[in-house]
Amino acid sequence: KVIDAYTEEIAPVGHVEDLTVTADNPTALQVAWEPLQLQLRGGILQGYMVQYCQHGDTQTCRDRSTQTVPIPGEEAASCLLLGLKPFTQYAVRGWAENREGHGPLSDYVVQTTAEAAPEDPPTNLQFPLVTATVLRLSWDEPRVPNGLITYYTAEVNGETHQLVDNNTVPVHGNTNYT
Repeated sequence: KVIDAYTEEIAPVGHVEDLTVTADNPTALQVAWEPLQLQLRGGILQGYMVQYCQHGDTQTCRDRSTQTVPIPGEEAASCLLLGLKPFTQYAVRGWAENREGHGPLSDYVVQTTAEAAPEDPPTNLQFPLVTATVLRLSWDEPRVPNGLITYYTAEVNGETHQLVDNNTVPVHGNTNYT
């Protein structure tokens, strides 16, 4: 005689392992993990949840707005978080869910989105030094740089100059410059 018996479902008892977060592009993060082991699922998984927020110096995600993304499927192992801000740190964690509830939360993983071009141009352009051979420029940095600015480009009378460590442009005698 064959007897079929099933145990009652309980919430998952294991946490998501090997959670990795990589910068896919300036406005997206790729999140991946190992699917929960069968003996830790507590029943049939409905899927996983991924929670994220902008990372700050104190109390990760507690006093900030968080976003939670449902990822259906027992064997789901990745998702792409879209619509993020460039060059911004995010804290990401995940957990498994079944009909009885959710399992323990993973530790946070912090990752920075990739850099992008500045959101706005430099402002307050000035010429503190103008001589027969040198034109020195000064300006205020873009309000939202979206990364580390490695150089500026200045166009003077149709000539393009890449300004890295020195904000001076060579000029030629008594000429009008635009």
